[in-house]
Amino acid sequence: MKSDLQSLKNIGPKMEAHLGVIGVFSVEEFLDIGSSEIAKKLFLSGEVKPHPMYYNALVAAEQERDVFSFDRAEKAELKGVYMDIMAEIGG
Repeated sequence: MKSDLQSLKNIGPKMEAHLGVIGVFSVEEFLDIGSSEIAKKLFLSGEVKPHPMYYNALVAAEQERDVFSFDRAEKAELKGVYMDIMAEIGG
């Protein structure tokens, strides 16, 4: 049976477990915190290895779309935000 979080695109059991480590247990919490802040917390926790695709999956889940649906311009913007996150957390 799917959990509340798994109702979002790109969120499966494994990512749900990662989110639980940082205290995100519902769609409402996920959306309130936002993908960028969640990525920071996950990367800092050591729960997941920082990777642009992981960040993209979080953004896609937040936007209720497939992770592979971003066009070239969106991918460039996502990469820039990912790089900013990495700079902020010292990665």
